[in-house]
Amino acid sequence: DHMRAVLGPVIALLVASASFPLAGSSQQVIRIPERVSCGDCSIKVSHVATLPSGFVAGAVDVMPIAVRRDSQRRIWLFTNGKMAQVYGADGRFLREVGRFGGGPGEFRLPLDVVSLPGDSVLVMDGGSGRASVFDVSLRFARQIQLPAPFLGAVLTKWPRAMGGARIANASAAGFPIHVFEFAGSDARVISSFGPGNGVLRHGREAFNQQVLARLNGREVAAATLNA
Repeated sequence: DHMRAVLGPVIALLVASASFPLAGSSQQVIRIPERVSCGDCSIKVSHVATLPSGFVAGAVDVMPIAVRRDSQRRIWLFTNGKMAQVYGADGRFLREVGRFGGGPGEFRLPLDVVSLPGDSVLVMDGGSGRASVFDVSLRFARQIQLPAPFLGAVLTKWPRAMGGARIANASAAGFPIHVFEFAGSDARVISSFGPGNGVLRHGREAFNQQVLARLNGREVAAATLNA
């Protein structure tokens, strides 16, 4: 059987606990109640593409960590222990991006991709705490060191993006979500916010792990990981 690739942050929407408007420099937290507020609401699932299976290049044989689509409508598949697999809009396997290692264009645990202006992409490496920029032809362009590893990012206005991470400094340690600037070779934290009001309590560390997903052009959903 073939795996059907369903794009979009469906899981994040199911468990989303808050949404954050992207506009402006201040972030407003809107709480979403645990109870279902609309009994008639439903999630619509549509078939996008069928990815290869079996003993062929690009075959999907394990559960994905993330499935994304970039501005070129290419499908990116991330699985544990493998480099990012890239497919055409029709599901045809195109290529693998990167290789295992710690050098330029190399990854230890690629987890997510973010589309950038000019059709470039930013690939996040959770194993090394770095991000790598690739051009529209998927050629390596530059590498950016992150202040801490995080699972993914949501672009606000390049070179700034929002991500969930544990940042070990006095101003950001109690907040789970941060705005990063990727202008240079080292990403820096611009602001920090999110649930908890900046208070880091023992035994509540899991609530400081947030996975983000874009809801629409102006809002982002945040889901607590392993809560």
